[in-house]
Amino acid sequence: MTKHKHTHWEDLIGAPVEVRHNGKIVRAGIVDEAMPDGSAIWVISDSRQSRRIYEKAEGFLVYVEPQQLTGKIAAST
Repeated sequence: MTKHKHTHWEDLIGAPVEVRHNGKIVRAGIVDEAMPDGSAIWVISDSRQSRRIYEKAEGFLVYVEPQQLTGKIAAST
């Protein structure tokens, strides 16, 4: 399925995402936590890697598959 850029990071806790930087996928995983203002998220991909923070100000983009989102999250994509 086609993934779309999602700008409301604060709504993505628990959602599967792809984190991209300079057009390349740098991580795929589940959003573990998000800043209330949506400026950053923490993503965890599996038990072998620790969670990592990604900040919008550093140029990271987040892509999701809309059909995996529900409610207000789906409406904001």
